[in-house]
Amino acid sequence: MTYKDEVKKTAEERGVTQKEVEAGFEDWLKTSLGDLWKARGETLKGWPSDDKLDVFRQYYAASARRGGSSSGSGETWVGMVVGYLGLNDNMRQQREKARDAAEINLNNALKFGMQHNERTVGIGRVYFDTGNWVAVDASDSKLYTEAGSQENPPNWAIPINNGVAYVCMIKEDRRPKVAYLWKRRWVVVVNTLDKFLSEGPRSEPLVLECSFDAAQTKLVMNVPISFRAEEGTAWGSDETILEARNLDPNYGLDWVPENALSKANAMFQPDQFIAQFMPVCALEDFMDYHDKAENKISLRNGGEIGPIFAVMGEVDYINSDGKEDQYAEGGSKHPIVLTNQNLRREDPSNSGVWVNLNYAHVKDHHAHQVKKDDGWYDYQQGSRVWCVIQTRTWVGQTGDINYNMEGLNVYALPLRSIVSPKPAANTNDVGQFDDFGTEPVKDKWAGLP
Repeated sequence: MTYKDEVKKTAEERGVTQKEVEAGFEDWLKTSLGDLWKARGETLKGWPSDDKLDVFRQYYAASARRGGSSSGSGETWVGMVVGYLGLNDNMRQQREKARDAAEINLNNALKFGMQHNERTVGIGRVYFDTGNWVAVDASDSKLYTEAGSQENPPNWAIPINNGVAYVCMIKEDRRPKVAYLWKRRWVVVVNTLDKFLSEGPRSEPLVLECSFDAAQTKLVMNVPISFRAEEGTAWGSDETILEARNLDPNYGLDWVPENALSKANAMFQPDQFIAQFMPVCALEDFMDYHDKAENKISLRNGGEIGPIFAVMGEVDYINSDGKEDQYAEGGSKHPIVLTNQNLRREDPSNSGVWVNLNYAHVKDHHAHQVKKDDGWYDYQQGSRVWCVIQTRTWVGQTGDINYNMEGLNVYALPLRSIVSPKPAANTNDVGQFDDFGTEPVKDKWAGLP
């Protein structure tokens, strides 16, 4: 295997581009083998091919973590992340109610608390005093003290009146209640390490729910991954999910035995993996698929949250600029429209299916780009993509049932994507207009009243 082959294989394993692999190799050479780097003129060009390959293999071994030994509690799970469900703050409603009550009438809020889900939640006053954050009740009796700095309020302190003062919610044990509880949720097709090698992934995708420190981790989709998590049950239902409070994922196929690597490499091509292990529906049938699905979640407004599945289609429209939406992660939505031959034939004038995507999908997960060997490129109308989606329905004012396709992942097929050409270097050059407007303009209406 040549150096270029090794770089390409490493890029595929780790879900990065070949340029990023070589950049990491260079950084490692500078910091770990500085003398060799200087001896080679501080460049990767001009190396003897065997030496370059040998040193790269040393870098690969040093930079790869073996055997799925990621930190965290629970079993080791291996497979692929195929969707991003988003980041939610589960305490937002309670926190905002406490803030509003305190800003409207602080004394009443301290005495009577607030109502949430037909329960009374106490409210305390919070202040900083000589290295400690202190929570007190309506009579100024101390409830709780926590050491800290004034610049970093604890996660139970709620700012009011633009940060001039603070309050907290009080639990039944008279201690402050956490005011910020972030959860980041992913869709994974996985199995435990021992079972994956003999049985493959589970028959249905699972939700990986990350809280506390794990909620800060942004996973990479469409590449092999191993991580530790505990199997549990979703709140308020019997749905099986995976839960992680801290997460240190490993990417690549280090956990696969050498004699199975060839098969694993073919299996983990994203288009093959999605087609083989995800529930798949024809694009034109997504509404029927939703209606026939079991275990839909009914909403108070009459709508439903439907199943998670994959569709394939050609891109007919891309909203690159985005539309501002305060409820979308990142503050904006960037939908695409998918179509296919069957939809075109059925109704040429209205043959597109909208897929909602937010800024996080575009910025962090390349939902509007295709991955080539040398980097990420914007794709154009006419490109073919796989989309992992979740359906939702809502009831219109006339009682009609409307369907939404919430995009969780877009994988553009590298060989079936049309790459947008990069603008020419002189696109914004207005040098040809240097003399424009320099001649005095004769005003033929001069002198008229």
